[in-house]
Amino acid sequence: MYEFTQDCLTGIDQIDEEHRKLFSLINEAVELPKEARTPQTVKNILEHLSDYAVNHFAICRSYFVYKRK
Repeated sequence: MYEFTQDCLTGIDQIDEEHRKLFSLINEAVELPKEARTPQTVKNILEHLSDYAVNHFAICRSYFVYKRK
């Protein structure tokens, strides 16, 4: 299990919350019981994690681009 610790904090509430959610999604995938790991279930989890990560990094990128201005 992966733990969201103080050293993961950015000091930006929205991004920190996004990081917590990413940790949660990763832990959900890791903790999935073996008998529940069907190809379709794994595919769904990976797609959800991928979609969330893409969205998260778009938010991060827009935040840091905005802050540079």
